[in-house]
Order: sequence, then structure tokens, then C-alpha cells
Amino acid sequence: MRTEIEHMREALASYIEATYHPSNPKVVNLRRQILMSGGIAQTPYIENTPAYAALGCLLSP
Repeated sequence: MRTEIEHMREALASYIEATYHPSNPKVVNLRRQILMSGGIAQTPYIENTPAYAALGCLLSP
């Protein structure tokens, strides 16, 4: 089963390949290698931030 990250990477690679048409086959192959090597997408890094201490209601007089 493909993950969403893989799907988005493949969609971006397809867009880049469909938009730009180099005439040199070596350039086409090199571009394909770069696109598939993780140069345009990587696994996201999610950082957890600590919760702040509650001070109470700030709208009270």
C-alpha cells in the first residue's frame, strides 16, 4: 500500500517531467534518477512542542 507521502512525491515528479521536456536522453535519465532519489521529497519530521501552563482567563476585569 502506498503512503500519502509516496503518492505526493510521485505526483510532483510526474508534474516536473510533464512540464519540462529536455531533448537530451541523458538529461532525461539523470533527472529521473534525481527525482526518485529523494531530492524533491522526504519523510516529514514532526516535532512535538510542550504545552504551556494555563494562567486562567485573560478577559476577567
